[in-house]
Amino acid sequence: MKAAIFIVALGACTGTINTDESGSNPQEQMFAATVAPMLRGTCSTCHEAAGAGPAFLGAAGPDDDYAALIANSRVVGGFQAASALILTKGSHSGVTWWTPNQQATITAWLDAESASRDATDQTDVLAIWAGCMTIENWNDSQMAMWAQKQTDQGSTCGGCHADGEYGFHANPTSALMFAQQRTQLGITSFFQVSAAGTTPEVAPSTDKLRSKCSGANLHPACAVDDQYVDYLKRFHQLTRTMMEAGLCEEPGYRSLTTPSP
Repeated sequence: MKAAIFIVALGACTGTINTDESGSNPQEQMFAATVAPMLRGTCSTCHEAAGAGPAFLGAAGPDDDYAALIANSRVVGGFQAASALILTKGSHSGVTWWTPNQQATITAWLDAESASRDATDQTDVLAIWAGCMTIENWNDSQMAMWAQKQTDQGSTCGGCHADGEYGFHANPTSALMFAQQRTQLGITSFFQVSAAGTTPEVAPSTDKLRSKCSGANLHPACAVDDQYVDYLKRFHQLTRTMMEAGLCEEPGYRSLTTPSP
């Protein structure tokens, strides 16, 4: 199946069935009333816009939280509580995990989302993107140079993140670094789901990279708005062109040992 078909399928992520006059569906209303306040209070500092973690809540502010979240199947686990990172991640980075009542609230919302959808609704935008990434475009964009990027302490990104330490994947071997970016864990090193438009799509995580390289939270400082951002922008554009031309492989995350499906 080609990417041109997947682009049409992305519209299913926005949830347009049984909407009220405001344009929201019952599941979105349930999310706004019960789950959103919890996420805004606990997760938004790190998990939106320029936060330290993967921006599964989209851009700054609550307006796109729902659209960004339901487009990230890794976080919502295909709307199955047992595999949803929003429930299974556990305490991390000083954040105390959900109470049993909070877990029940999130589970009830996930169950409502699952009951309202069929398999074609549960599109993972990042998994589609993984199928559109090619080693040729990776090399053409010089993305592997990120592993050689210098910090103010004289170290390199690849020196600390060769094996995906701290959630950022930058192996000094270009082919391995490319393979890392197509895995479910590695793809958020440079990309995130943006719900700024009418349809969720993949965008470069430049805000997160700027935040990480600011020198805060014990991370060495390094410049971001330089040629390295140009490399990322070029790779994003080339991958977007593959998608628009319908030249992608089947969607789905790869593994380091079997990078193609």
